[in-house]
Amino acid sequence: MQPDGDIRGLIYAPAVAWLRAVPCIAAEVRLDVPAEDVPALVAGGGLYIASVHPWIRRPERRPPSRGGHLVLVFGAGNGALRLHNPSGDTPASQRDMRVPLDAFARFHAGRGIVLPGA
Repeated sequence: MQPDGDIRGLIYAPAVAWLRAVPCIAAEVRLDVPAEDVPALVAGGGLYIASVHPWIRRPERRPPSRGGHLVLVFGAGNGALRLHNPSGDTPASQRDMRVPLDAFARFHAGRGIVLPGA
C-alpha cells in the first residue's frame, strides 16, 4: 500500500501471514529487490516467489512491462536462475527452467515473497 492509497503490485501480506501460520515457515514480503540480489535470496535452500511478466516463458523476448505473474525461484548458478513456472506453455518453460540473470531482470518487478533456507 502506497501513502496515497494506491496498491503497488499484488497484495502479498495475506499470503505471508498464511505461510507464517505454518510451523517452521518464515516468509516475508520484499519490495525493491534488484534481480542481482535474487541469487543470495535462494542460497542455502531459500525460495523466492518472484513477480515477473508472464512472457518469461520465452526469456529472449522483451516484455512490455514487469510483474503480474508469479514464478518460484529455487536456485542459482553459472549466471542463471532456476525457476518453476507451472503456467509455462512447454515442459521446458514449466519445470527447472534456467533463465540468465540479465534476462530475468527484464521481467522482474522487483518484488516477491522470500522463504529463507535452513
